[in-house]
Amino acid sequence: MSTNRTTILKNITSLVSIQIANYLLPVISVPVIWRVIGADKFGVINYATAIAGYFVLIVNYGFDLTATRKVAQNKNDTKVITELFSTVLWCKVLLFLVTLVLFLCCFAVVPFFVAEWKAMIFSYIFVISWIITPNWLYQGMQELHRVAVFNVVMKLLFTVAVLLAVRHEDDYFYHPLIFSAAQIAVGYYSFRYAIGRYKIKIIKLPFQKILRTLKDEYQVFFSTVVINVYTTANMVLLGALTNNAQVGYYAAAIKIVQIAQAVITVPLSNSFFPYVGAAFASGRDEGVQAAQKVLPIVTIVGFIAFTGMVVLGPWALRLFYGESITLSIPIFLILSVTPLLIVISNVYAIQVMLNLIMDKAFLRITTAGAIVSVVSNLLLIPLIGGTGAAYSLVITEVFIVLACAIYLYAKGINLLTWKYFSARTIMSQILTIFSSLKKTAN
Repeated sequence: MSTNRTTILKNITSLVSIQIANYLLPVISVPVIWRVIGADKFGVINYATAIAGYFVLIVNYGFDLTATRKVAQNKNDTKVITELFSTVLWCKVLLFLVTLVLFLCCFAVVPFFVAEWKAMIFSYIFVISWIITPNWLYQGMQELHRVAVFNVVMKLLFTVAVLLAVRHEDDYFYHPLIFSAAQIAVGYYSFRYAIGRYKIKIIKLPFQKILRTLKDEYQVFFSTVVINVYTTANMVLLGALTNNAQVGYYAAAIKIVQIAQAVITVPLSNSFFPYVGAAFASGRDEGVQAAQKVLPIVTIVGFIAFTGMVVLGPWALRLFYGESITLSIPIFLILSVTPLLIVISNVYAIQVMLNLIMDKAFLRITTAGAIVSVVSNLLLIPLIGGTGAAYSLVITEVFIVLACAIYLYAKGINLLTWKYFSARTIMSQILTIFSSLKKTAN
């Protein structure tokens, strides 16, 4: 029991550490950066980052979900893992070349790229890191702790470097440059360590094999695209319809929300994904029951995070950014419910629908969510700016949760089982999950 409990606690702790490195450490530098460069330039670097995120999305191609699932189901088969590692790598290389062409074409048609070329190029360099970062492998193997310490150290160095480099308003472009460099270093270390740890050899693959893999995984890829559309369209459309300062206030608010999401809800969701996936490998009923047990745990944690943000958020914003952040507080309070909604939809959509290979339904639901997001943004942003973008995100997340729950219920799957929501039952289920992880940890 103690060995299994240690395994999941290591996974959760490692994911928390990585998320702290990705979000909390950079946020330490954000208040200083905000005061130095102001809302306008802060909006520029966040707008550039949001656009670069679409290129990252193409390179990742949903492998963080599909490849993780395959690793969890074949973690003891070295041949399968080796072939999968090479397949994902060559697919990402090909996809990166596609993004490079698209990125260069944007300079001919998007004025922002030309006006802020330094911010855009330095933000785009970040894409390179995702070619070589095999977090999907460590997550499937339940060994993210192997690279967590290095990740935290590099991001700590990034935070120090940014604080030293950005001393004047015109230095704002150093922020994406240093961030990209740090992430590439993390990716390189993770890549080299994975090859040694799992005795992986990079093998040549026929080009047809790469294309076939991309074809087989396209539904999950498009699902991640539309998910990204409804989670980032707010900032992109806000910048297109208003100005950089509005983006800056929205970005300042959502960064604090992302801390709770990244440090609390994401590690739980990602740690339970291999557990639920292994349960589905034993059978549909076993997988559904595992998800029913997980749902109360992540919901309660998400609700605690929501309550804490509502109570402490306005104070934290003023503490971090100063009184000039007042315009971000209403946006923050609206967005504070999103981590709770996201962690619930993760169980329905990622933990259950993807494990049951309901990829087409998942794509339809997320596509509908993207449409809801774009339409609501176009209606609300011209009226109330950043507040409208925040309302749009909440509306979209509620739609996704309800759509997934209704679809699964129509298929005879009801995850909302109240018997698992009592305190005694939840503690019992946590211990049961710890025990069950022996199957996936060994």
